[in-house]
Amino acid sequence: MVVIGDDHKEVFLEDNMPALSVYWGETIPYEPKGIMKWKYDPDLDQQLWYPQGARDYPVATRYAEHLIQGMVRDGFDVAQSRYFKEGQTMSHSFGYVYHKLMTGRIFPTIPVTINTYYPPNNITPLRAFQIGESIRRQIESWEDELRVVVVALGD
Repeated sequence: MVVIGDDHKEVFLEDNMPALSVYWGETIPYEPKGIMKWKYDPDLDQQLWYPQGARDYPVATRYAEHLIQGMVRDGFDVAQSRYFKEGQTMSHSFGYVYHKLMTGRIFPTIPVTINTYYPPNNITPLRAFQIGESIRRQIESWEDELRVVVVALGD
């Protein structure tokens, strides 16, 4: 599963705000923070939207690496990460997919983050479309027979 999501300064901050990033570690950490904690509304059932316990989720590392390399060949400047800093976890976009869409079996993902909000390098709609085209080309170039789901979230 390729998951394309945004980040509300959950992972990327003013010191490093890539326009496009692909995570390709063996696992990606989840811990309810920021939007996933819903601190501002204590009456809201937090578990309804995001699990409130920490855990790691599998990443399709080999395919993520191929995706990065192919997108670079397509002319994209892809930031990449194999791990997060201490205390850093995935953004709400990915947490939502694991909790709401993968309700039975958990599948390895390729987390792709685009900067949709924060100037000066936020992605334009045209560039987002071109990123989607490149992701499709990379998936179609994989030698293995796979069923791949692409999910794009934004809010």
